[in-house]
Formats: sequence, structure tokens, C-alpha cells
Amino acid sequence: MKAKLRACLLSVLAFVFVLTAVLSVATGLDAFAEGEYTRDLRLTGVTVTVDGKVYNDFCTDPAYYYEEASAGYLNMAEVGYYDVDSTDKVVYTANYPDTTTGRTGNVVEYVCKTNETGNYVVATINTSGDGKTYIPVGGFVLSVGGANAANFAKVGDVVVQDKQISVPQKAVESATRRVVVNSTNTTRSEPMVVYYDYQFGAKTGTNIFGTEVTCVYNFDKNSFVVDSFRNFGTGDDSGSDIPDNSFVLSAYGEGYRGLLVRNQLFTVGDEVRLVGFDYIRFGGTVQGEYDFVNPTVEENPKGMETETTPFPAYRGENQTIIYEYGWSYEGSTGTGTNVYGYEAAVNADGVVVELGVNVSSIPDGGYVISGHGKGRDFIRSNIVLGATVVLDKVNKRYSVSTTLNSYYENLVTEVNSVVTQAQQRIRQLYDVDSELLTQKIQLAQNALADLQSVKVEIEQKIEQGNLTDEQRLSLLMNYNNYQLQVSRLQNEITTLSAESKPVSARGVWHRPVETSYAEIEKNVRMYSEIGINLVFVETLYNGYSAFRTSIADFPYNPRLDYNYADGDKNYADYLTAFAAACNKYGIEVHAWVENFYVGTQNTVPVVANHPDWLLYNDDGTTVQRNEGGAYIFLDPSNTEVQNLLISYYKDLFDKVDGIQGLNLDYIRYPVSDKAEDTGYTLTAMKAFAATKGMTFSEAQLASREKTARKFVQLFDANYLVGGQAEAEANYNDWVDYRTSVITAYVRRIKTEVKDVYGKMLSTSVFASVTDSYNAKKQDWKTWLSNGWIDIATPMAYYNNPADVRYHTENMILAAGNNCYYYTGIASSYSGLPAWQNKEQIEASYMAGANGYVVFCSTQIIGHTDVQEALKNGVNSSSAVLPHAELSKVLAAYFDKVIDRANRLYIPAVGMTEAQRDSLRAKFDEILAMPTSGAVNVHRVQSAIKALYSGTSYAKGYSGQRLSQQLKELVTLLDNRISTELIASGDWNPETQPRPTVTDSEIVFPTPDPDPKPNPKPDPTPDEPQQTYTLAIVLWCAFGVAVASGVTAAVLVTVKSKKNKNNNN
Repeated sequence: MKAKLRACLLSVLAFVFVLTAVLSVATGLDAFAEGEYTRDLRLTGVTVTVDGKVYNDFCTDPAYYYEEASAGYLNMAEVGYYDVDSTDKVVYTANYPDTTTGRTGNVVEYVCKTNETGNYVVATINTSGDGKTYIPVGGFVLSVGGANAANFAKVGDVVVQDKQISVPQKAVESATRRVVVNSTNTTRSEPMVVYYDYQFGAKTGTNIFGTEVTCVYNFDKNSFVVDSFRNFGTGDDSGSDIPDNSFVLSAYGEGYRGLLVRNQLFTVGDEVRLVGFDYIRFGGTVQGEYDFVNPTVEENPKGMETETTPFPAYRGENQTIIYEYGWSYEGSTGTGTNVYGYEAAVNADGVVVELGVNVSSIPDGGYVISGHGKGRDFIRSNIVLGATVVLDKVNKRYSVSTTLNSYYENLVTEVNSVVTQAQQRIRQLYDVDSELLTQKIQLAQNALADLQSVKVEIEQKIEQGNLTDEQRLSLLMNYNNYQLQVSRLQNEITTLSAESKPVSARGVWHRPVETSYAEIEKNVRMYSEIGINLVFVETLYNGYSAFRTSIADFPYNPRLDYNYADGDKNYADYLTAFAAACNKYGIEVHAWVENFYVGTQNTVPVVANHPDWLLYNDDGTTVQRNEGGAYIFLDPSNTEVQNLLISYYKDLFDKVDGIQGLNLDYIRYPVSDKAEDTGYTLTAMKAFAATKGMTFSEAQLASREKTARKFVQLFDANYLVGGQAEAEANYNDWVDYRTSVITAYVRRIKTEVKDVYGKMLSTSVFASVTDSYNAKKQDWKTWLSNGWIDIATPMAYYNNPADVRYHTENMILAAGNNCYYYTGIASSYSGLPAWQNKEQIEASYMAGANGYVVFCSTQIIGHTDVQEALKNGVNSSSAVLPHAELSKVLAAYFDKVIDRANRLYIPAVGMTEAQRDSLRAKFDEILAMPTSGAVNVHRVQSAIKALYSGTSYAKGYSGQRLSQQLKELVTLLDNRISTELIASGDWNPETQPRPTVTDSEIVFPTPDPDPKPNPKPDPTPDEPQQTYTLAIVLWCAFGVAVASGVTAAVLVTVKSKKNKNNNN
């Protein structure tokens, strides 16, 4: 390379997460781009006008960033500098890697800044030629060499720069180096550098295809100090932690991802400062624009995703919408928008009271500002809790004003709300640690008083004026430190106010990362200590196995260790060792398997051995376009694929002891729709085409591409007698066909694996019925209601607890109680603070779920905040699994009731000792009853109902809590009755409604004398069981091209707009 280099090299070891990380197809490929790339900062032939004189011979920022990447690795990152001749004219902006020009010799440098009218003027002049001229953020330096340099300009001259020149307004810099900040607290969605701090959340939420640096405030130095780096390809999709009193810079995309490599521009220990913005941002007003208030389809055509389908709540791309109190979209608790934006809830007084991807509700008398794309980014960057907002409906604008007092008053409101709820739970005799809660409440109130004193002191000093930047930073960071103390106590109170259930699934999806048995046992022991009682361990993933299977297409994962030894005991593989450790600590283990998804590499053995098994898109590609990454799937309709997977599951249960079930993940087609469709394999196309009377010639069948060209005519109105209506009907049937393929496969697993081995079957499915069916071809409603599945783990991966409850509740209502529901939550994975786990778990319970599963282990292992939040709240006492032996479930409930009677109800005079003894005697009678079979379970249920519907054993809040627990148990027993009926063969949900169970018999409903047949029975994967005859007449048959005798059919694929901006 021609230029002189001043650089450092980056060698990144990409860990297993490279294979599984979530990245967007559109922008993720850029982040994953291979080869050489140079981002040139220099522009030549730039025009600058000084005091009316025009100069056309300037260049800008003589530097560049160079990268080399291959195989998913960022191998090299360099910063280089171009030579500058002594007579050159240069514009230095804050884009330059250094804070000073570094240009020495016969040169005069003119520092330009904006004046009060917004014009750039010459502010100072450096004639020394020492290279120490500081390049201002929000301004620039004109560096002029040669004989006329000294007379080039004078102080006060107006300077007009070329429109090509970008003048950055925000940056983070050390004494010598600088990184420009492109955005603050927004989604990392294109090549850029984003700044994240406490206002964004606990984590950055960024994936592995970038670099990050964490800077922590040092109170002794009164400065932020570089603390740590996150290299390219490391970590997981939750991003970097944002510690107290710190911020994170995050770089993404070609030409940017190398900026934050360790020792590139910054190094550990560097003191850095924010330029152009403050860490604590208050004082001042910013203005935003909005598009509509309570939009309708008619007034907001951009709110439509397609001609017939709106974006949720009619919020289109890059729009900002105001939703006023009273607005409702399809019964939503908040605005009804999707998860690809950001929102601020404003109360009737104009104060921002809630921020989030989806706020929980629209405040009474207030409104919500909801933005997508650019609108979302503005809200995230400029609106904070406690800010005051004023709407200008005439000009469709809103102003946001902040003061230190608004921050403080909002925090007071939040703390008081949490304290009130905790005190209410204590008063109403919920089983919480009242003594510890009372202590924390007192500490929080004391901390608020201290914070108020600090606030008043700062307000007084600011009012006096003449504060230096250093003094202002010191004061604000002192305030922030006190504020953090209050927030920590607030979160502890929230966590401690949770009640711990005696019967609940407390699960985690566990990813294998351990390389020794000691590491496995350490993590399993930690799970036990924080109350986890169920683990779904990743077993088949990315095309590899976590145990030594006989199935050659799924070899043992080379990233796992080949010997897991516990003293003299040697385990054959990872899974065997993990199951043994869990058995030691009393944790139930299920194998988490990823079915048709085989990773992101087409070199995995199953793909290399069987390239004809790959799943194809409608455009002939195999990389799936809507999965959030370059994912590769096998063809679900291929019988050989299904046979291989089922053989693997059988081998698993034959070889590995201690695995109690199979957790089916990726039990579906990839996300697709008509615009970007998938499933176009020879197997599937032949089978579905046969149902429509379409046949293929030998020449067409010789090539998948030729078969596909004819196949898509089924969805083209130009080829069909029925036109567009027939095309749409055919596509809907195509959706049904692929859905039935998955359903038939689930039935096979139930019949060939679950029934044979007596193991439990669970599914990881999306919580929305319609999205699952239409986009993923996943009819979980049928699987669950038919009783094939023992445990449903709906992936309720939402930021808002209200959404977790809503979708889980809807799933249970849709599918019934023929299985147990353990809600999948991902609050920590999404970057939410640890205490949000408690909120989402309680929302899951309120929805009727029997437990929860955390996605995933990487958000618990090494995260003491999450561990403490679980252990001190929802998991503070041990729990029995809901699907455990019924005698254990009953004993757990009864023991907890008696324990609470002794600790809570009797001291509160809500229950007498005699009532407790009488209740315990009843419990003993129930425990002595037989529990096998649906009739016996019903008898137990009836006996428990009598305890709260007949004799009174407690009064007041004691009575309410007792009744609440017993009713919860009764509901759980209704699940048990259904599962007992199915397991015993007394009931087949596929063919009949549930019989009535009494204390003496099972009463079956009268058969329908004229049953209606299932219009669409499940086909076998390769051959349909039912054929539809349809006359297909090509539009070229008569008169379309008589003159030429030639017909041309042009098939156009239209890409649908996705109302999302993927977080990379």
C-alpha cells in the first residue's frame, strides 16, 4: 500500500456462537463480508469558500481504515495515513482518527467553529506549524501550506465548506485519538458507531458481528476510562453489559468494525471524554416530528404492508405515530405495534412515564409517541423518563424538555410505586421475606432523601454559573451514582416482592460450552442453587451431535471435549456427562434438538453427504432469507430426512441414560411468505402439484430449476382458469400442504419415539397461532390439542411483560389443557435488566402457565445479577415439577400451605392452630388416596375443592391466600386428568371431545351419527393421500400470441416490505 501505516493487527478467535448468532440477511452479510475493504476518509477536489474567495484544491482527512476478513473472521484491521505535501490544502474534520492534525512545517492552520448565527467562522489561528492544532467536534481545521498560508484568512472570516464534507457533531476521544459517534442509544442497523448508556438498558443487545469498547467513569480521575473490549465474533446476541456509570461504543459494518479493536484507536486505561453531548443529558429542548394521530388505513397508506395487510397499528416504515388514550388495535393492551420500533408513554401532565419497544398501556388522558426506523432512533436518542413533552398538532411536531428535577421526580414516582406494591403484598400475607423487604424499603427511602440533597446542591451550583466542563461532569456523575443506588434498591424490592411457587417448572435452554466435567458440574450446581429444576440441553445443533451417535451424518461436535472425567469415572461424551451431573443435583434433563435447521455452513457432513436434501427457496437459493441470518435447512418433506432424524432420536435414548424427554426446536419451515417463499424441493413440488392435477415431463423432472419454473404457474393468475382467486387459493393450499408435512412428522415422532421409549415430548414454538401457521407452517394448535405433546414451551420473547402474558394466555386458550405450559422468556437475552426476569415470569404465571424456561444459559452463567434475581425472588424456595408424580405435587402444595400457616396465617390471626391441624388432617387423607387414572385424580380434585368451598379454614387475607393456592392446584389437576385420559387410551383427542370424568366413572359423549370427515388429512411426506382434480388451462392456448405463434410467460417475484430494522 502506498501510504504510511500506523496500525495494529486484529486476530479474532470466532467461537461457536458464530454459527448460531442472529444476524440480518440484508445487513448481516455486509458485517460478515469477506475479502479486503478500505474506507477512505479522504476526498479530493473539495471546494472551500473563505470570506467570499473560492478555493477548489482542498482535500479532506488524509487517512483510511483497512480491513481483511475471511471465513467469518476479521483477520486484520489497520488505520493508515496518506502523505501530505508541504503545499497541500487540507480540511481536517472530526472524522480524522487523531484529535490533532499532526501536520508540521511551513503550515498555518485555521480552526473553524459555528458562531451564534450558525455560520462557520475562523475562531483561532495556529501559525507555529507544530502539528498540535486541535480538530474540533462540530467544526473543522483548514490546514494551508506554502508561501501564502499566513494571509489565507483572518479571525472572524466566514467559511463555507463543500457539501461533500461531513462535519461530525458527536465523538468520544482520548488525548490523541477519536471515534465519531453516529447515533446514541439506537439500533445498530448499518455501518456505524453507536453509543449506548444507562438510558438504553442493561446490555447493548448487539450480535457478534461487530466490536465494542466499554468505558467506566473513574471518580478519582473525574474521567471515563477504557475498561474492556469485545472482539469481533465473541459473546452472544445480548451484546455487552452496560455497567453502572459507564457507556459502550459499538461498531458495526465494513470500514467501521475495526475501529474498536483493542489497541487500534483506544487501549485499556485510556482516559476518554464525550464531546458534543453529555453522559447525563438534561436541560434544553429538542423537537421531533410525527406523521399521524390515531391513524386509519385511509389517511395513512404507508401503514399498509401489502395491498390487503396493514402493518400492526398502521405504523409504517420510518414513521412516528401518536396514539392517544382510547386507541385500541385488535384488543392490544398498548398501541398494538410490532417489536421493530420504540415508544414513549406520556401521561396527562405531559411527563414521560414509560419507555420501551412496546409500552404496557396508553396513560389515562395521555398518549404514546411510537416510532419506527428514523422515528424510533429519534425517540431512543432524545426522550428520557421524566422529560416533559408538548404536542404541536398544527405543525405535527412535539418538543421534549428535560431538567434535573424531572429526572428526580420520575424516579421518586417509580420507587414509590414499587414500595407500595411490596407493602401491599406484605399486608396481604403473600409469602415474601417481609423483614428483608422492610429493610430495603427503608434504605430506598433514605437513599431518595440523599439524592434530593445532591440534586438541590447541583441545581444551586448550576444556577450560579461559571462551571467548567470538568466541574459539571463531576457534579452530574455524583448525582448519577446516588441515583444508581436508589435504582438498585428499587430493583431489589421488585425482585423480593415475588412469591415462590411450590410447584413450577424452572427451566433453561442450555448451550454446551464446558470443556471438562468440573465445568459442567460447576454450572449444574449453580442451577441447583438458584432453583432451576429443568434443563433442555442443546443436543443436535448446527448439524452436529452432543453425544457419540451411530448416525454418521451427525458426527460428535468437534468443539466439545472428547473426555469428560469425574475422578475415576469417564463419560463417553458431553451429553452423558451433563445428564449425570444433573441427576446428581436432582435436575431433570431433556434433549434440545433443532430438527431441520443445520446451521450456517454448507460444509457440515449432513449437507455435504446429501446436497439433494437441502431446502430451496422460490428463487433457487438455499440460504434462508427471513430467519435473521444465513440459515440452512433440510427439506422437511423428504422422507429420508425425517427417517434420519427419527433414527438419531432413537439412538439418543438407546445410548444416553438420564434423558427424560425431547425438546423439538426448528420443528417447522423457515419463515416465509408468498413474496419470499421456501420449500421448493423436488419432493414437495411433485407431491403438491399432484394434488392440483399438474404433472411434469421427464425433462422438467431432470432439473429442480425446470420443475420449479412450471410449479410456480400454480400461483400465477395468467396460467389459471380461475385467475387471481384461483392463484391465491392454490397458494393457501400450498401453505396447508407444508404445514401438514410438519404435522405428519410430529405425529411420527410421537408414535415412533415418544410412545416406544416412554419419554416426554415438548416443543419450542412461536406463541402466535396465525404467525406460526402462515409464516412457519407450524400447526402447534393441532399437536397440543391432540395430546401428542406433553409440554409446550411457547417462545414468548417479548420485552413487555404484558405481551408475554397476552400471547401465552392466547396460546393456552387456543390449544387447551392437554399438556403443560412452560413459557419461554428471553428478557436478559434481549438486554433487559435482571429484575425483568421476575416481571416476565409472574406474567407467565398470570397467563396460566405452569412454569418458565429461560433462553438461554449464556444469560445465567456468569451473570450474578440474573442468578440473584431468580434466587431471591421467584425461586427463593425449592419447587416440584408440575409433571412430576402426582403424590410429589400434592405433598409440595400441602407442605407449603402448612408452612405458610405457621409463619404467616396464624401469627396474623387469620387461622387458628386448630384450623391448621384440621386442614393438615384433610391433607393427609388426600395424600392417602390413590392417584393413578383419571377417575382417581378427579376424586383428589373434588376433595381439594371441598377445602375451599365448604368448611372455612381461614379468614381475611389468610383465607384468600389459602383459597388461591388450592384453586391453583385444582387447575393443575385438570391438566393431569386430560393427560391421564390420553395416556391410558381412554380418550383420543383427535377423534372425540374430552369425556366427562366424575368421582366414579368416565362418561363418553354420544357419537355423532353423521361425522364430518377431515377435509385435509395429513399426507405422507412424499406422496399425497388425496388428489384434487383441477383443469389448468394456460393462457397461451388460444389467441394470446397467434400472430407470432410464441407465448412468453414472465414471472415476477415482488419482495414484500418488512416493517423492521434488524439489530445487528
